[in-house]
Amino acid sequence: MGEALGRRRLVVAILSAAMPIGAATGVQRSVMTLYTASLVGAASYLLTYMPILSFGLLKGTVDLVGGWFSDRFGRRLALTLGSAVYLAGAAMIYLWGTLEALVAGNLLVGTGEGLTLSAAMIALSDVGGSRQAFGFGLMESSVYGGYGVGSVIAGYVAGIRGYRDAFVVSVASASLAFLIAVSAVRETRGMAREVPGRSIGKDMSSREIYRRCLQSWTLRVVYFLGHLANFSDTLIWGAFPLYLVSRGLPEHAVGWVQGAATLTWAASMPFTGRISDRLGRKLPSAVGLALKAVGILGVYLSRGFEESLTSAAVIGLGVGLYYPIMPAISTDVVPSAVRGRALGLYRAIRDFGYLTGALALGLVSAFGQVYAFALTAALLAVGIVAFAVGIKETRPFWPAYPETVEHSKKVLEMVRLLGQAVAAHGEGDLERVRSLAGRIKELEDEADALRVAIDRTLWLSALSGQDKADFARLTNRVEKVAAYVLGSSRRLLLVEPEEVSGELAATLVQFSRGLEREVEMLTRAIEVLGLEIEAALPLIDEVGDLESELDSLHQRALHELEDIARGVDVLTLLNLRELVQFLEYAADAAEDAADVLRVIVFKHSAWAI
Repeated sequence: MGEALGRRRLVVAILSAAMPIGAATGVQRSVMTLYTASLVGAASYLLTYMPILSFGLLKGTVDLVGGWFSDRFGRRLALTLGSAVYLAGAAMIYLWGTLEALVAGNLLVGTGEGLTLSAAMIALSDVGGSRQAFGFGLMESSVYGGYGVGSVIAGYVAGIRGYRDAFVVSVASASLAFLIAVSAVRETRGMAREVPGRSIGKDMSSREIYRRCLQSWTLRVVYFLGHLANFSDTLIWGAFPLYLVSRGLPEHAVGWVQGAATLTWAASMPFTGRISDRLGRKLPSAVGLALKAVGILGVYLSRGFEESLTSAAVIGLGVGLYYPIMPAISTDVVPSAVRGRALGLYRAIRDFGYLTGALALGLVSAFGQVYAFALTAALLAVGIVAFAVGIKETRPFWPAYPETVEHSKKVLEMVRLLGQAVAAHGEGDLERVRSLAGRIKELEDEADALRVAIDRTLWLSALSGQDKADFARLTNRVEKVAAYVLGSSRRLLLVEPEEVSGELAATLVQFSRGLEREVEMLTRAIEVLGLEIEAALPLIDEVGDLESELDSLHQRALHELEDIARGVDVLTLLNLRELVQFLEYAADAAEDAADVLRVIVFKHSAWAI
């Protein structure tokens, strides 16, 4: 309870440090291009976009090294240093008031935001365990909620006191973020839940990690789409204020339009992240990209403030659907030991979208702003197709997952009781064998009821036929283990202890213990699959190794049966032979279940181990 409370408080501290950084940047979304245009002239579109370009250049670069920095020196130091650098950049923009100051200040702002938010996201990944998209959704919600608040406040301040004074909000917000980082955030390295396989990649160099990430077709597509996401956000940041003012909207209305996009974005992300953790990554992301394209066209075609506001809210909902999911795909498929650098690579490529967006949109806007809107909408259409056909589902939709884990645990408990029954039989305690056999039967009935419920849930779900078959086969293989365990316990009751040689009794005890280890590894692999797909593979391999050992014990038991064959009656011999065979069949069924699990892992993994 105390540890859970401590983790929740830490999450709140991290989010509280990230939100003011968002508010500081939200100021720019309302007034930056308007302020720049007032300095250089509205026709100089490329110069107007220069502060956004410098922001993207440094933010993308620092995102890349931010993951390494956080892995090497800790999340807390990265968070504190990042907020301090951001504060320096915000102060430069406010105090100097020149184009050069805007460009140089945004270099520091990009550096600070990249380092701060990279560290915050990795820290939440440490604390949040398997609920990756939900945790990322909370963080992005805090950041972009801050964007929305900063945008609205800046719009009003700019309308009353001018564009430059709006940046006082940035300075105050960055100061608050720095104070929270220093006083409330603690280190999270080492807090991630330990699961087998986390050592994978631990000794890899950064170059090797990046190379393997870029070898993955799924991750390459995700990187492209992340880049496209911020390319299109450059249009919202840079073109929307200029376009809306040219249509006659006042500054405070521009602030509300920007705020509507980011506040809807922020409000939706905790829910979309949770939905993605439960239902998969692909469908919500593709729908989100489509909504963003529709919203951008809606803003361009709008005839007044209300229509612009509604279209901006559609954009926010679309972004909320895909934005927390794309980084979750990166963390789904990489080992935890390299998560910081893999996430940094994603964020770097994504945030370089501000650089390419500023260049491309600044150039095409010279021919008319319609071309900037059209180019962005067309690229989003390409992104929708890429998401639909180019990405694996890295978070398999498993509607009966908790029941499947519970089912395997009941079967594991049956195997443990069987081991106790075999040991009790060797000691001549038939009364205890009967008691244990009765409990095994009860557990088998409970497991069978769970299997029926799992099958019903699977076949009523929206899974594809093949995915349904995969998960149903897994449950049915585990159920076979239960059936053979039940059969083994019943055969024990039909054999008198004195009819079993000491050697055979010892082999049976050894076999039952090995079977328990095998089914325990299988159960742990099923649990781990819901936490980190790749980490299930070492456990699956161990199931296969244990089954090979049990094959040898099976052969030894058969030889020992031959040795006592002439000294026991035929019925006893048949019961003993069936006992040995049922134990072997249970081991084979466990290995078959592991093989099905391996197929599921390979279908949804996207990082070369």
